[in-house]
Amino acid sequence: MSFWNFLGELALLEWLFGPDKPDEVKTPPSNHLYDYNREDDCFDRIHSLENRIDELERQQSKCDILSDRYDELQDRIDDLQDELDELDDYFGC
Repeated sequence: MSFWNFLGELALLEWLFGPDKPDEVKTPPSNHLYDYNREDDCFDRIHSLENRIDELERQQSKCDILSDRYDELQDRIDDLQDELDELDDYFGC
């Protein structure tokens, strides 16, 4: 009988106070400063990579095309260009 009393009291409380309201979906407040900083960081990184590529291309222009140094510089340029492309794809800057 105590089980039925418990269910009756539970039903009475629910009827008096209403059903539980679903938790509101809380979104964090928009932090525009963070978004701008992220975008600025992205553009700074892109600018830095472009400067490094330009510098390596200048060094490469002073090398003999058939030299090992030329190939090494080209490999570094290709790596930086890949990193630049990934950054652009990931962040969409």
